[in-house]
Amino acid sequence: MIPIEQFAAEIQCGRKWVPCTVVGVAGEDQCPWFVVMFEDSDGMTTLLRVDEVRRVPG
Repeated sequence: MIPIEQFAAEIQCGRKWVPCTVVGVAGEDQCPWFVVMFEDSDGMTTLLRVDEVRRVPG
């Protein structure tokens, strides 16, 4: 993982967009992944690799 300056975003989970924080990138130039952190409904913080994020103001 390459750490980057964190920014607020959303990831798609089914038909819902879930708020998250992008904390890094991983993978190769042709196939990058965003490393995101979010809190689930039980209060657990999860780190996840996703291929698409939607940046949000903030």
